[in-house]
Order: sequence, then C-alpha cells, then structure tokens
Amino acid sequence: MEIEITLNFIDAINTHNMGKLTDLMTDDHIFVDTLGRRLRGKEKIHEEWQKFLDVFPDYMVSVTDMIQRGDVIGIFGRASGTYTLKGKPVSDGHWEIPAAWKAIVKDGRIALWQIIADFEPVRQIKARLDGA
Repeated sequence: MEIEITLNFIDAINTHNMGKLTDLMTDDHIFVDTLGRRLRGKEKIHEEWQKFLDVFPDYMVSVTDMIQRGDVIGIFGRASGTYTLKGKPVSDGHWEIPAAWKAIVKDGRIALWQIIADFEPVRQIKARLDGA
C-alpha cells in the first residue's frame, strides 16, 4: 500500500497534477529540500511546488529502484527538468541528475517527502543567468 501511494505521489509530480499532489499530502506534510531545509504544511508546500514547476515545467522524477521498511520508502533514480525564464525554456537549461527520495506514508498519505541530490548543475544554470 505504501509503495502504491508513493508511486501515485510521483505520478502527481510528473503530471504536475497539483490537486492530486496536495490530496496525497498529510495536513502537516513536511518537505525537505536538497539543502536540508524543512517546510511544513501542505498549503505552504503546495505554493512552493507551484513556484518550482513554474521554473521547471517539465520536471520529472524517474524511478529505477524502491525499497520499503515499514512506512518508510526509499526511491532511487533521476530528476530532470529544463530551466524556464518568463515561460520560455533557457538555452542549455536542461539538466538531469541522479537523485534519491525518502517518503514516509501515514494514514494513506505522504507525511514526509525528502529529496537527496546534488543540485549544483541547476545552481550553475541559475548563476549563469543571473550573471548575464
């Protein structure tokens, strides 16, 4: 059941279905980003996902492996997207990186979503644009 819920959450991310994504979060959902910053509360996280998907409208989670221990799911694969500025893809703005995610499932919803990845390629694209 936990694996199915996690796969549904990933599908909501990949299809950018914000309603489904939010419905699959617990009210006190926690998101942990690549720098270890924690956001709490599904309404706040909904807003942050929307901002993220505005910048990376083709963001995708590709799964190669999953493991489960109780209500904790480990997801391994790749994250990819294209940096978009003012609705237009940036030249050489596509990136793809190895990534892992941790999900904790509580009462049929995702209580925690954490990404573990080196987002340096994305930061380099942003720095290049900021310097232009």
